[in-house]
Amino acid sequence: EPYPGNPERSDKKRRKRNRLRLVLLASVVLSSAVLGVSVVYNYREQNTLTNKLAAAVDNGELKQAQAIKRDIRKHGYTSGRLTVLEKQLDIMKGLSDAWETVQHYYNLGMYREARSAAAPFTSNAVYRDRADALLGDIRTKELNNILKTAEMLYSQGQRDKSAALIQQVLEMDPSNRDAQALLAMVRPVVPVQRENRRTIIKKSPRENSGDTAYKKGDYATAVRLWAGTHSKDDAKKIVLASNIKKYIRIGGKAIDSGDYPLAIKSFDKVQAFISVLGIHGTADEFTLRKYLSLSYAFLGKQALADGLQKRAFLCFQQSLKYEPSNAEAAHGLAVLNEEADRLYRTAYMMSGANTPQACRLYRQASDITRKDTDVHKKSKEHLSTCNP
Repeated sequence: EPYPGNPERSDKKRRKRNRLRLVLLASVVLSSAVLGVSVVYNYREQNTLTNKLAAAVDNGELKQAQAIKRDIRKHGYTSGRLTVLEKQLDIMKGLSDAWETVQHYYNLGMYREARSAAAPFTSNAVYRDRADALLGDIRTKELNNILKTAEMLYSQGQRDKSAALIQQVLEMDPSNRDAQALLAMVRPVVPVQRENRRTIIKKSPRENSGDTAYKKGDYATAVRLWAGTHSKDDAKKIVLASNIKKYIRIGGKAIDSGDYPLAIKSFDKVQAFISVLGIHGTADEFTLRKYLSLSYAFLGKQALADGLQKRAFLCFQQSLKYEPSNAEAAHGLAVLNEEADRLYRTAYMMSGANTPQACRLYRQASDITRKDTDVHKKSKEHLSTCNP
């Protein structure tokens, strides 16, 4: 007893010590409970963030994954799984940087470099679709650039070089309708030359009658008269005349179905057959010129709707060449002339000097107008002062 002879005081001291022990014990229990709750909370939080990071990595969501990674590092969480996920995230970041390089090349028009840089992505599950789409777009742009060069050569009268470029496009993309349409315009009709005969062969009356019947449009009578002469030349005429009817029919159906390149291809053959037969001025030639004018007018409207103004101008010119009264082609040229006037005024108002941008607009204006128009003449005057 700390205080012998004073039991009351000793009991009071003992109770005080017991209360102190209880307080200390409660404090230890409470601290342990708080520590336990904190550990459990941190474990759950770490597990939640790890799962979010894994989901973001699996879905290829780079920015979201990086934000989650920063949150994990802020809390100081570590685990073997997190180490693996962070390595995967580093790989994603490297792929993203490489893809940005591809986009940079593409935006600068450096298509060869963009194609080389994008090639590895075609085997990547995340980037495969994007890489295929970009490579397809690069291919389309390159083909369009070749076609623009072909159009320029054609407008300069260099048909052979233009046709060679168009054939190059068709070898790469046989179904390219723009190339087919342009080739139908560029490809010259090669007339089949008759043999030069030293001796003049006198035609029989039936042969002369057959020629006259055909020129009048009486195809059936012509064939009957030619067939009755049993001549090789007349047999050839029957075949050629039959082909004229055949390809005019094919071209007409192509116009109805909207396949204007096929129509022009068919009518080109008709022109060659007419040249061989020497039947100019007949109903067939009248029909041919009408159909060719119609085909080129429709091609011009398509090009105008697609924003290909220079091609539209060339098509409308071809249309009027075959039929000067074609209203569609005349209207199309009027629309282009208004657009050329707008381009000219825009270029003129840019600055006193002929800036590269103004020169480009002058060139566009001159390319889509006839040489006898004021807009064409004024644009050419300004172009003469532009730097080459």
